[in-house]
Amino acid sequence: VMTDWQKSRGLPDDVLKVDMAVIVLDQDVVEAGVIKLASRPAPDNSAVALAAYHLDRRQILLADTTCHLVSQLPHSILTDCDAVGGSSGSPLVAEEDGEKRILGVTSAVSDALTYSKPVGLWSELSSKMTCD
Repeated sequence: VMTDWQKSRGLPDDVLKVDMAVIVLDQDVVEAGVIKLASRPAPDNSAVALAAYHLDRRQILLADTTCHLVSQLPHSILTDCDAVGGSSGSPLVAEEDGEKRILGVTSAVSDALTYSKPVGLWSELSSKMTCD
């Protein structure tokens, strides 16, 4: 069920549920370091950060470190992070137990909101995917 606010400013959650691609690596990329996945959802209005290579500045990593979690739907985390086309696949990061954790992965942008897939949804969706 979408709220009136979401209908007027956002995208339908059922469409976004399956808006995801997965890349499986045959080995870890050790040089990149590891950011752990969040173990639980963050509360609404939590401070979050989003780093992305936007389409209009593909060569520059941009980060919005002043955004907040607006709402959580069954299949999407809605934030007010500044994002544009090309931000899909970017990590949504939040503080958990004193360290940065990946809360979700960006999948869509509307005029007012950025949508990310929560880490808890990944196992549900990946169990239904095939490489055939």
